Amino acid sequence: MVQLDKRLNKRLKNITQSMAAIAVATLPALMLSATSAQAASNSVLTPGTPTAIKNVQIDPATGAIVSPSGIGAAIVYRGTLCAGTDFCWQSGQVPYANHAYYGIGTSASSWLGQGSFYTGEYNASACWIYNGNKACSAELPPYYNASFGGAIVTSYSETIYSI
Repeated sequence: MVQLDKRLNKRLKNITQSMAAIAVATLPALMLSATSAQAASNSVLTPGTPTAIKNVQIDPATGAIVSPSGIGAAIVYRGTLCAGTDFCWQSGQVPYANHAYYGIGTSASSWLGQGSFYTGEYNASACWIYNGNKACSAELPPYYNASFGGAIVTSYSETIYSI
């Protein structure tokens, strides 16, 4: 239980730092886009101020995190070309494509013909359907490639926790 608390506190600290960095980085653009000094002061984000509700589903029996969602900025689908830093579903079958994501959060998907996934620069996990059954990986560290031993799956969801 103590180890879970330490991991959760570390994740929350990383998320808070990321949100503060985003707020500081967007401040000049927000101020330039304002039509008056008053409008600018109303649109300024204070570093460390939450900009989104963070929801985590916890197993009441074990305390394990079951389903994080809404953590930090939204996960974004990039397309079928995966950069080395993206979370990427990797096609295992022609004519199916790869599928790239970035950001932090959870996204539902339904990509047929996937043979593996790559975590990119993120701590991430994935869920898939194989032979009609849903399964999910544990949270994997950055730059891990997880294959299914030659099996082909349909993606179900992807969760990116942090960089």
